[in-house]
Amino acid sequence: MDLWGRTKALIRLGYDLDLIVTTKEQPLAEDIAVVRALTHRLELVKRASNWKGLLSRQPIQFISRRGLSSHALKEEYDIVLLETENVAPILSNPSLRTKKVILRVQNDECEYLRQLCKSTSSPFKKLYYAEEARRYQYLSQRLFETVDALWFISDDLCSKQPATWKNKSFVLPGSLELDQFREPSLESTQVLFVGTLSVPTNQEGLLWYLNYIHPALLDIPGYRLVVAGNTRGQDLKSFLGDIASRSSVEVHTDVVDLTGLYLKSRVFINPMLRGTSVKMKTLNAAEHGLPIVTTTVGNEGTGLVSGQHLVVADEPPTFCAAVRRLLLTNDGITMVREAHQFLEERYDCAREISRLLSAI
Repeated sequence: MDLWGRTKALIRLGYDLDLIVTTKEQPLAEDIAVVRALTHRLELVKRASNWKGLLSRQPIQFISRRGLSSHALKEEYDIVLLETENVAPILSNPSLRTKKVILRVQNDECEYLRQLCKSTSSPFKKLYYAEEARRYQYLSQRLFETVDALWFISDDLCSKQPATWKNKSFVLPGSLELDQFREPSLESTQVLFVGTLSVPTNQEGLLWYLNYIHPALLDIPGYRLVVAGNTRGQDLKSFLGDIASRSSVEVHTDVVDLTGLYLKSRVFINPMLRGTSVKMKTLNAAEHGLPIVTTTVGNEGTGLVSGQHLVVADEPPTFCAAVRRLLLTNDGITMVREAHQFLEERYDCAREISRLLSAI
């Protein structure tokens, strides 16, 4: 969603945009038609099988996109915008001609992988995440030194960078669809969680909520927890079966449009215990007009202020009390209005991109 919002912002600013996308599978024809209608050119590059990168010194996500280094490019560009370090193979493409290279930094990839390593219980995944973190440490540093500008997704991430890159480091907040804002339904007692369900840090946070908070809210008439998210094609039967078996829990996987779930809910939760960078799920909930209860980790990088825009609670009793209060009172109305005003002031993607491009 962040990438798509930035794509539309660049087009609104009057840029001719060639979008080069790496894919595992052929996208749907209707999706291709939507993108092609907006962009100057859309080109698809097939990703390689991940196993080819197991013995490499470079990250597997990088290796799988090696096709970018040989894909024929016909244009000369003013700017090449790399969406994360993973697409950097295009910089070694002999047909690439560009005046500037900008890297969009979504995450501290090394730290993110370390957090995934701590969250998963699978020995194989622990080894995989640890090895990938080591590989990214070298790749990210080399790229940060090479590119002309770095667009970090949050102030927190930007401020951690060494002074060496200070003059080319800028903050570009995530892209939001601010016209999605609706005030929450006061008739519902539904709590919503949305997130990628295959990610260990999301699984860990959900289980923490279900084990320590959810049971204490079952006395509220009509209360239920709705869990929705992408499975990324992974077999999650054991995990999804566990959470679906709990009382007053409803699970939706791979939902095409989440709007209905947001409209029917009264409170959004983000109970993540580990993670790095901006938690877009928290911003998306604010964008849809839901009061939010989150842990400190779940609010990282958003700029939202506890007590004004949302509630931050790290212990089960205080988290539970906050959810209960927002379900049974109208306290969330002022909170969501304040949050939306903040988003409109801080997350105007086209305005921020225009400012950053003028800086380089």
